Amino acid sequence: MRDAPLVLEESATSATPTPERYYVLQFIRQEFPKYLDGDVIIIFTSNRVYQLHAHTLRCRSSFFAGLLHESNAREATGRGSKKTPVRYRVEYVLDHGEDIDDFDLGTFKLMNTSTRGSNILSLENRNGKSVNANSRYQDFDNLFRIMYNLDPILPDTNMGAALAACMGLLEAAEATTCAHIVSTIIDNVLLRQGQALYQSIQANPIAWADLSLRVRSGMILQESVIHMVGRWPALDDHSKSHLDPAIRALCERKHSELAAVKKAVDRKLLGLYPTELLHQPPATPPPHTHPQTTKPAAPGRSNYSSKIYLWMAVAYFRQYLSQCLIADPAPADGGYALYARIHRGGSAYLDAAAMRSFHAYFPMSRKAQACLEDRVAVVKEEASRLVRPLIASRCELDQERAGPVGYLTCASVGREDWPWEGPAGGAAAAAAAAAPVVAGGDAPPPSPRRRSRSRSPSPSATPKTYRSRSPIIDPRLRAIPSSPLPETSE
Repeated sequence: MRDAPLVLEESATSATPTPERYYVLQFIRQEFPKYLDGDVIIIFTSNRVYQLHAHTLRCRSSFFAGLLHESNAREATGRGSKKTPVRYRVEYVLDHGEDIDDFDLGTFKLMNTSTRGSNILSLENRNGKSVNANSRYQDFDNLFRIMYNLDPILPDTNMGAALAACMGLLEAAEATTCAHIVSTIIDNVLLRQGQALYQSIQANPIAWADLSLRVRSGMILQESVIHMVGRWPALDDHSKSHLDPAIRALCERKHSELAAVKKAVDRKLLGLYPTELLHQPPATPPPHTHPQTTKPAAPGRSNYSSKIYLWMAVAYFRQYLSQCLIADPAPADGGYALYARIHRGGSAYLDAAAMRSFHAYFPMSRKAQACLEDRVAVVKEEASRLVRPLIASRCELDQERAGPVGYLTCASVGREDWPWEGPAGGAAAAAAAAAPVVAGGDAPPPSPRRRSRSRSPSPSATPKTYRSRSPIIDPRLRAIPSSPLPETSE
């Protein structure tokens, strides 16, 4: 028996009926119908006997198709009365462990109708003593209801009760090789839990990813993979070894795509030039015009000297970003803390204390300090737009109410990525060019997403790029240390 995904304490301890209590109340209201024309008798205990149809069981389950084969009908029938349509009698025996309540899934066995009384009494002694057996019987009761297109009795008022009931139903369906008929029902019951489900997935995405593969739930798989990709650098090899090979390959591919996008965003940030710094190239004189009548208006020294504070702000921002990237090139959070600060802007980084440290090395008047701080704010605002695709969350967890998860949740998982839908499609996101980037254009999203549930902003038009010449370094500047400033604080 596989371990069920963990449920958050606040969801599991809600003041709602326990699964056993819920089953008792619902069973009284909605008892399973008795089909008098059924040719199969399935006995769990003396008061849990089902009369079903062999054809229905064979169509829904390959396990029952083999058990209720025509060759077994004669052996199981014996010399019964000709008035009864029963051709098969099946008993369900629990596989007990050392403890009476320690059992795994039981076994369905054909029984001889000539000794039905003694067999039922023996079955009652074996199955009726277990306290936990009622929940196992209810799992098969729900399975038979689904086989007959009846509504199963599954609690959906509490995450803990719903998960326990769904796991029991899934185990019963897998034991009889008919998990395909219960997957959609289990998926719908779990998704009705809303944020309680998404908080549980965030707490244990590995177990939920395994469950999503068993029930073929695209939404649960998407939520699990997004959380695992975000914390992939922090997961150890032991945790990754518990993943199904298909899901692990999907996570590694999505993590590689995310790494390519982060690299492109870093390149854009380091090559960021605010639009105020850019000047249009000299206009080319029209043909058949005398050169002296139309002179190109090339930007002069005054055009660049008037932007000195903005150039200083760009240099200070690049120093801060470079120091952060070098200090921790492979952060456990995937760079979430850095990108979140850049996205928030304002006093999140390069605040008043950092500016005072800067002015300790480069003193200037108060008016000049105010001008520089204003220019730094301009750079922050334009840098914030570049990291927006990385900060955008594609998971369904409400982080405003539950709190930030502390890692990137921008990975895109679509239907083409589901392992049961065939080979994974989509190529990795291409890295952006190394040319300087004009602020105002957003970085590309991690990968195209077909679904319309994404809350990430749509990318704007492709920004303009400008060719840059190799910088000419004055020999007198080589004597200046590469970093005359102290390490900038966050």
